[in-house]
Amino acid sequence: MVVGLVLLAARGTGAAEESDDVVVARQRFALGQILFKQDKYADALVEFEAAQKTLHRAEFDYNIGLCLSHLARPIEAADALERYIEARPSDPEAATIWQTIATLRRRVKEDEQKVAPVTPPHEEKPPLATPVKPPIAPPPPPPLVEKTAPAAGDERAVTSGWLSRPRHRASLGLGIGALALVVAGVVTGTLARSDRSSYDAGCDLHRCDQSLYDSASSWAHATDALLGVGLVAAVAAIVLFATAPSEVRLSASGVRVSF
Repeated sequence: MVVGLVLLAARGTGAAEESDDVVVARQRFALGQILFKQDKYADALVEFEAAQKTLHRAEFDYNIGLCLSHLARPIEAADALERYIEARPSDPEAATIWQTIATLRRRVKEDEQKVAPVTPPHEEKPPLATPVKPPIAPPPPPPLVEKTAPAAGDERAVTSGWLSRPRHRASLGLGIGALALVVAGVVTGTLARSDRSSYDAGCDLHRCDQSLYDSASSWAHATDALLGVGLVAAVAAIVLFATAPSEVRLSASGVRVSF
């Protein structure tokens, strides 16, 4: 179980600028991730706590809890992990995290029981030796899950591509439909002009063909309808794309952060 990477991205008609808090939090979080992987847990803890103060997210408590566990601070580690799982009860690894919390709290009780009673000085009996328990290592973290791209059959994989969002897929479909309507309108418009040109040429020779005139009119009406509907579909696609909510959740190591 390693820390994750916080990333905030926005999409619309153009790329939106990130807020100062998001930029600072992401920088502190990325530095904390590097320090954690180098086993510099105290330094990583400082960066995660600073990131959380800048931009509060429950996932920071998860990573803070990992650092505290490695720093042999089980009470604080259990409290931090419990804050995270209470805020994110639907986490796929919730059962494992609750098990880790229970292990940390049990570790505290076992450490307290290792303190041997002191024999009063007036007693002649030699003090009883207290059995020494080996130090309890921090509980093994849950397995890493890379959350940077969708994986087939893996429900925990989180995608960051814009086509993964329903509104963006709908806007793409509308855009394709609008393009098809416009192309069809161009074709019918060409046919309308061709029939009208043939009709006008016949009239110049005093042989007006009413069927050509009717055909040209029909193609012209079809062109107006196709281009009108295509324009409406194109505008709807642009509006749908521009108003789609931004959500990027990237994880290099098992923690999910959503904005």
